[in-house]
Amino acid sequence: MLSHTYAAQYALLAAIAIRTPAVIITAHLPTQMDRRWRVLLGRLILRGVDVQVLPSEWTRAELIRLGQLHVSNEIVANGIALPTLFSREEAREMLGIASSATVIGGSMRLVDWKRPELIIDAARELPNPVVVILGEGPEEERLRSLAGGVDLRLPGFRLDAVSLLPAFDVFIHPCPTDNQPLAILEAMAAGVPVIVADEGGAASMIEDERTGLVAPATANGMSEAVRRLIDEPALAERLATAGRAEVLSRFTTRAMTKQLEDLYERLLAE
Repeated sequence: MLSHTYAAQYALLAAIAIRTPAVIITAHLPTQMDRRWRVLLGRLILRGVDVQVLPSEWTRAELIRLGQLHVSNEIVANGIALPTLFSREEAREMLGIASSATVIGGSMRLVDWKRPELIIDAARELPNPVVVILGEGPEEERLRSLAGGVDLRLPGFRLDAVSLLPAFDVFIHPCPTDNQPLAILEAMAAGVPVIVADEGGAASMIEDERTGLVAPATANGMSEAVRRLIDEPALAERLATAGRAEVLSRFTTRAMTKQLEDLYERLLAE
């Protein structure tokens, strides 16, 4: 399970050296490396791999662009265990938010490339919303300084983060470079309408206007999408219902595991 292209190189070398019957890698975040020796080592390792598993078509396109796609590759979408959810009222009480408030937010590692500030920017066009961003990271203080007059809540890392998602009216994932974020699937499974950036792997997870909204990864793009969902509750409800059904049918751990088991059995049989 490669968090980036050149992760676990020594482990893979060991697996190849002892002639493991099947060597499978899952490419989660294709990355370009500047160190030539590491690039050459990566190419050598790839020759000893049997199958490269990809979570999405976006991953395949990125690997082609970087010259890192294995000749034998298969797409196996990420899956999630269906969350145990608090009710809307319970979740808001735990976060200290009034039941009548308009709540928008996201769930992510607070790093610059995730673009969490776009959630704050989107809130500026709404009348007195509450912004909740679940997670922690080095961008926390910068986000607080950018909030200005926005009611920003940063609860930090919480083990019950998924269960709290029903507190949201709109879930936003503004990152234009993610692969297949589990946070989006979790929000969909929680029955919350989602907005994702129109770039990166997140855009391929959502069918625009059916299971969510796809918007430019800009302050204006995100704010317009949020305003639309707030102003059109029937649309928000329709997208939330379709999004949850999509996760139940395609993105569960059961579906993911079945595909991987079939792949393992086929490789061992060969």
